[in-house]
Amino acid sequence: MTRQLAKHIGGKTPAAQQRINRALSSASLSRLLQLNFAQGAYLIELTYDPARYVPVGVYATQDIQDWIRGARHQVSAPLRYVRTMEQGQGDNRQLTVHRVVVSCSRTDAEKIAAKWAYGLTWVKLVEPEYLPALAEQFSRCPAAAAGRRSWSPSKGLVRQ
Repeated sequence: MTRQLAKHIGGKTPAAQQRINRALSSASLSRLLQLNFAQGAYLIELTYDPARYVPVGVYATQDIQDWIRGARHQVSAPLRYVRTMEQGQGDNRQLTVHRVVVSCSRTDAEKIAAKWAYGLTWVKLVEPEYLPALAEQFSRCPAAAAGRRSWSPSKGLVRQ
């Protein structure tokens, strides 16, 4: 008799385990942010203009990856970041927002934010004491509720 291995398919994780996974993700992200952005960072929010273009799924992921690829050439030092994407419904339309935490100067952050061609952008200073709250916010985005990884770090970040 052969034994079949059950492949895990999302959506079957019990609610208690989902809460534990979210807490572990938040703690891991909080440590990562505090290690790499100890002097503070900038939060860049990138949105889409609903009248022009609102991507979903892989198309939104490709947009942010292309933007990061171009942003690397705009800053003088290596670009270190942590990003998340939120997708949802609001006012009878699809909403997609990218949030990127970067460690660079304010002028560099505004310069790379200006490269976003799909909608409005915001650049906000994040003081070091607010990094754990930001990690909690990133871990609670809808992607985490759907069983997917809710944040993505860049290469070159210090991990401990």
